[in-house]
Amino acid sequence: IEHCQDFGTSYIITETGTLDPEHPWSDFRDNRAPATLALFRRNLTPSVRLAEKNGVTILLKGYLYHVVHNMEIARSIHEHFGPTVRFVMDPASYFTRNMVSASTSFLRRLF
Repeated sequence: IEHCQDFGTSYIITETGTLDPEHPWSDFRDNRAPATLALFRRNLTPSVRLAEKNGVTILLKGYLYHVVHNMEIARSIHEHFGPTVRFVMDPASYFTRNMVSASTSFLRRLF
């Protein structure tokens, strides 16, 4: 965060992560617990303060099975931290295994 300006940017991107120590891309029940969201906010706070001090915006990338896994939680994070925290809107992060076959035909048409 302290060196973003050195690279000509005022943005830094990170994923929101999971509590699952073995399978970072699998569904993990504890990621949806209110205590996990509170822990995420608590751990993000020092980075937000540092970003504010350095004129940097933190862009979070949620994922279907991570701590920030839906629009309501993303909105609550943004409201809690304000304009210093925004989101990368990557639709691929919200595909499920059930959607893969349907998305294949769509992607073939697209590209």
